[in-house]
Amino acid sequence: MATISTTLSLQNREASRSRTELIEARTETNQKNEDHLLEKEAAILDADARTEAISLEAVENFKKSSAHRREIQNYVQEAYNKLFDAEARDLKRRCLEEDFVRGYLKGRKAGVTIEGLSPSQASEDSSPDLDDEDVESELRKDFSSDDEKVEIV
Repeated sequence: MATISTTLSLQNREASRSRTELIEARTETNQKNEDHLLEKEAAILDADARTEAISLEAVENFKKSSAHRREIQNYVQEAYNKLFDAEARDLKRRCLEEDFVRGYLKGRKAGVTIEGLSPSQASEDSSPDLDDEDVESELRKDFSSDDEKVEIV
């Protein structure tokens, strides 16, 4: 009986030790699983943070590009307006000059004094049958003297 009791006692200790080892192994496995899950969660949170940072950067870049686009459009519009204004002034100047010259020539042919002739009066007197060369030659005759050469622009 003493041997049976000793054997049972040894078996109980061995079973108890096995249970303890099993509990320690389960605890270790659970801890590893928990650590692994925490690492995965940390990686997911890190990826989310990077994604959010990239999104914020993309939004900022879009805002900057939108601002640059508006700025460029403003510069283009300003340049267009300046060109248009310059072309309009040049066209107005050329029209006034042409109308004045044609009115002057028509008035001279009619023997009318045309001092103080306004551009609107000149355009009413303009003659459509004169081309640029005729106008130039008429002006040269009227404004050039024998000793000076006049250049008509």
